[in-house]
Amino acid sequence: MFRGLTDAFQILGTLLPPWALALLGVLIAIIMGPAWFDGVRSKQVRGRIRKLLRAESPDRARYADEALALAGERPRRLVTLVREAHKYGLRDLRDRALTRLHATGRAVEDVRVLKKLVKKDKQKLRDPLQGVVRVEHLLDAGLPVGAEEALAEALAQHPTDPDLLALRARVEAALVQVPTTAADEPLIDASEAPH
Repeated sequence: MFRGLTDAFQILGTLLPPWALALLGVLIAIIMGPAWFDGVRSKQVRGRIRKLLRAESPDRARYADEALALAGERPRRLVTLVREAHKYGLRDLRDRALTRLHATGRAVEDVRVLKKLVKKDKQKLRDPLQGVVRVEHLLDAGLPVGAEEALAEALAQHPTDPDLLALRARVEAALVQVPTTAADEPLIDASEAPH
């Protein structure tokens, strides 16, 4: 590619006088400069997100703020920030960047696509039995909170189904039995184990 550019400049050098080549170079720099600068800033945004992922808890907020500051109000940079934050599960940062992108009023199509990416469509149940099976599966797996959420979604679609209404008591009983002591204990990393 470099050789092709060199050949193109040599051909232009033979066709145009030196002042016209200088003017053409300035014109290309003026046209391509902002896009190049946006690309550099987008890479810096990605770098801040990678630093955020590796950072300790107190520094995470600082890196998130730096990424938002680098993105500024520029749609292309904000789109990069939303996509990267979504990819790494940084919901708060993603939502803040998406709100800022929407507030700019530009890149309306990007906002629509990103909102669709962020907000997953809830699955429409074919019938109430599908909801019952999903809730019972979650209860059997020992996931009462997930079962409660699945039951709420199923009841939103089929509010009068007697099987779903009967499952509510079973889900509530499972939620009461969830031990809270395990959640209160700190997790110990293998590297922190006594030797």
